[in-house]
Amino acid sequence: MEIVLYAAGTVAAAVSLFVSATLFRAGFTHLVTRADVQRDAEAHSPASPGRVIKGEVDTYKQNEKRDASVAAGMARDRSTNRFVLQGRVSDEVLETLV
Repeated sequence: MEIVLYAAGTVAAAVSLFVSATLFRAGFTHLVTRADVQRDAEAHSPASPGRVIKGEVDTYKQNEKRDASVAAGMARDRSTNRFVLQGRVSDEVLETLV
């Protein structure tokens, strides 16, 4: 029983350390990046983090022009057997943030 409690405590401490480090890095990045770079990054990011993970960043701007700061591609949706557009923020834009 003591081993289980020790393991659970160790896992909880590791998760807590990971979350703390991630939040620290996000806060530090937010403080040191230029305001115009932050606005550009926020403009490309959808409101839902799940959409970012799935690669559903919009590849076109509102004026129907291709957004060069988004790496675009296509994927087949298995449930509908159709091709869908996928996009992610390009490496060049991410490098300006880090």
